[in-house]
This record gives sequence, structure tokens and C-alpha cells, in this order.
Amino acid sequence: MNRQPNNTIPAKPITIIQLNCNKKDYIIHSLLNQHIYDTDILLLQEPSWGHIGADTQGTDIRGPIGHRSWISLLPYASYNLNNKQPWVMLYYQQQDGLEVALCSDLVRDRDIQAINVIYLGQPTTMIINIYNDPTCLDNNAICILQNLDLPTNRPVILSQKVTYLFCDELNIDSKSL
Repeated sequence: MNRQPNNTIPAKPITIIQLNCNKKDYIIHSLLNQHIYDTDILLLQEPSWGHIGADTQGTDIRGPIGHRSWISLLPYASYNLNNKQPWVMLYYQQQDGLEVALCSDLVRDRDIQAINVIYLGQPTTMIINIYNDPTCLDNNAICILQNLDLPTNRPVILSQKVTYLFCDELNIDSKSL
């Protein structure tokens, strides 16, 4: 998807916040409430995941925190894994000229979320939201990311929580990050 909106209004910069929420619901509530007017996209790692309702048989339905000003977008795999918690997700504000679309054709994993962002005539930008679980050494998000066919003709932003294990594997000084 590399469509461009036909809107000629000059674009304001998109504001994105990225945070590891450590599965704490109060952190997400604070983000959603405090950044209604100054943020467009929230990229989260380790989001809170809990009871959001029950079906007609009384079975517990689990999911992300909801907020009337934000739209939540889960990685594709979260819809198909019996309500297992995703390790990444995002919230975005619906507004004229902003389109956010999940790229489920590229990756289907609870640890990686690929989205395309199209905004007021700007180039389509892909954002990859990553949680690299250091305990999954054979099939972690970094291994999956290395095998993705990422676009080379437009911007790609990688957003992740960097772990010390990952830094050690790549010989990166984590203090400089």
C-alpha cells in the first residue's frame, strides 16, 4: 500500500510516543488521558492486557485498555491466539488526512507490528514496532526482522525496547543508546 492522499493542506508533523509499559495499566491510562491533544500515535511495548468483558456463555474476554479518543491496533497474531497477550500494540487518533494500516501481509507475530502511516500527501512511512524478548533466542523478533522484506523506496522507522542481551549480540555499547 503506497497510496498518497490527494489532500493539499500542508501537514503538521506527526507526534509519536514510544514506551515500554511493563504491563502496567495505570501507565497506559496516563498516556491515553494526558496526550489526547499533543500526540497522534502511541507505540507500546509490553502493554497492559486484561478483562474487558465476557461473551454470552460467560467466557472471559481479554484485551487492551479502551479509550474513546484513541483507536487501538493490535498485531495480527493477537486476533488469532486465544486472547494471548501481544507484546506490542499501538493507539492512534482518528483525524482527517491520517491513515494507519496494519501490514499483516508482511508479519504476523505478537512481538512485531508493522504499520503503514499515510498522512496528508507525505510519503507512506512504515513503522515497525518491536518487542525483542531476550528469552526467545531461536525465534526472537530481531531474527524475524532480519528476514522481512522491508521497503527500500520509502521511509521505515524501527521502534523497539533495546535489551542488553541484544546489545551484547551486536557488540553495541548500550550506554550510548
